[in-house]
Amino acid sequence: ALPLSLADAEDMVRQIQPNTIFDGLRHLPPANRTLLAELIVKVAGLALAHPRIAEIDLNPIIVRQDSYDVVDARMVLSTRNQSA
Repeated sequence: ALPLSLADAEDMVRQIQPNTIFDGLRHLPPANRTLLAELIVKVAGLALAHPRIAEIDLNPIIVRQDSYDVVDARMVLSTRNQSA
């Protein structure tokens, strides 16, 4: 439910399976789970601020220790008037 807190987003990240994907693949350093949670909060805030957004898809997201990249993003806007 929106608004989404950082604690909620961190819990969502912990539930991603397999969670070991964040531990560093192929000898890469571990990904920063907090950065991913912060991105989730930002995207949730965007959706809350713009009720016409029906869907947001960010895939893939490359998360490193100190940054992330959203490689592809897609938003679907609702054709209905959501302000009523």
